[in-house]
Amino acid sequence: MNKVYVESKINDLYSNLSIESLMIELFSTIKENRKTSSKKPEWVNKLQELFLEEQMDYSLHNLSSILGIHPIHLSREFTRYFGTSLGNYIRLLKVNKAFHLIASNKFSMTEICYQCGFYDQSHFISSFKRIYNTTPTKLFRKI
Repeated sequence: MNKVYVESKINDLYSNLSIESLMIELFSTIKENRKTSSKKPEWVNKLQELFLEEQMDYSLHNLSSILGIHPIHLSREFTRYFGTSLGNYIRLLKVNKAFHLIASNKFSMTEICYQCGFYDQSHFISSFKRIYNTTPTKLFRKI
């Protein structure tokens, strides 16, 4: 429930997706009497490949229709294989892409924010700080 609260405070494009995923995960743990399999389903590998694509609609319904699985199943099982909620994972991908673009020193911060799909620089900096516990400027000044 704490994760749901934190997501509600982030309030960005992927917050609703994360909250939905976390709630489904929470409710599924109530009925957690199923056997766990050590074999990864095929959709996990396919989803990892989809995340490598540059521009894509990362909505729960779009991803589940591409993968051929139910949105609730994707949301419930995502954390098991990726270690975090779907919305948070997408945020991590965006921030990591921005990290590499900053390190390349080829683009301005505004261009990087645009390329990585952030609303603006302040949104990017807050996401970056949440993940790396420092701002991009402070981090790259140290390097």
